[in-house]
Amino acid sequence: MVFLAANAIYLFAIPLVLMVWRGGRPGRHAVFAGLMALLLGLGIARGISRLAPEARPFAVSQVHQLIAHRADAGMPSSHATSAFALAVPIMLCSRRWGSAALTLAALVAVARVYTGLHWPSQVLAGAVLGSGVALVVWWAARMAGAFGDGETGIRLWLGRPASPR
Repeated sequence: MVFLAANAIYLFAIPLVLMVWRGGRPGRHAVFAGLMALLLGLGIARGISRLAPEARPFAVSQVHQLIAHRADAGMPSSHATSAFALAVPIMLCSRRWGSAALTLAALVAVARVYTGLHWPSQVLAGAVLGSGVALVVWWAARMAGAFGDGETGIRLWLGRPASPR
């Protein structure tokens, strides 16, 4: 559990590299959306933690802390935000890789609670934030035509496919 809480976030590099290498255009779209969601999600999480700081469990109660950490604001969990921001676009592109990525994201969130670094509400907030930002980024990229699949803007919004070429 300590490895999952501290370092498992780096395991997301494996599916991201494989999605670029073997996933074709949809895989590259998922990686693009995931990285954009990661940056945006972490920025929002940083803002939330500064505006509404919530103490970590080890800072306010007798919790056995398994990993050394500063007693800074823990709401929302940046690890959970990152994990879900990367996992959701992978799931939107590939169910097989996405299932593995979402499982890894859930394990990261649980491990952060198990090791005493976050309250369950903090990792839940991070998971919701990361997932929500990923879905918004995916939708915005599709609406802007960033994926180059011909389904852009108002046609996609109204559910009308692009005319055949």
